[in-house]
Amino acid sequence: MSNPLFSQWVEMSQEALKKFTETQSAVLNNLGNQQPLNVTSMAEMMKASMQSFQQLTNNNTAAFNNLVSNQATSLKLNVSAEAIQKLTELMGSLTNKAIQQQTALASECMKSFTNYLAKLHEVKNAEDLTGLQMKFAEELGAALKSGAADNAQLLGSLQSTMTVWTEKTLDKTIES
Repeated sequence: MSNPLFSQWVEMSQEALKKFTETQSAVLNNLGNQQPLNVTSMAEMMKASMQSFQQLTNNNTAAFNNLVSNQATSLKLNVSAEAIQKLTELMGSLTNKAIQQQTALASECMKSFTNYLAKLHEVKNAEDLTGLQMKFAEELGAALKSGAADNAQLLGSLQSTMTVWTEKTLDKTIES
């Protein structure tokens, strides 16, 4: 029973039951003092009983509404909404950078391939072909190495960006 929501619910229910029991006891005590059974007394007793049920329902509804309102406020949904919006912006920016890097890498690879194809018609023998293929492989390797370094740098910035975002979100949660 350490859950605050459950504890509040139990307290609310116990209080409502106590009020209901007191009202019913008063009605029953009054019933015992009646001499002969008459329709008016019975109608008054039924009316009092219905009113106590209505009051119990109203008290439960008001307590539950208060409980829901308090819980919704304590969730700090505005902080969560702001955090999600900021995270979406950060991830969009990082995704754009990653796409730009991959596009630049593809462009470099295609440039090397275009140079390879353009010089292929100059090949006279196997030695020329091997030299051209080696040059293509070196250019392609340099482009891939540069792309890998760019990706590593982007991933490093992602880590620091996420750390800053997390710290700011937690600070806002604590402050509000």
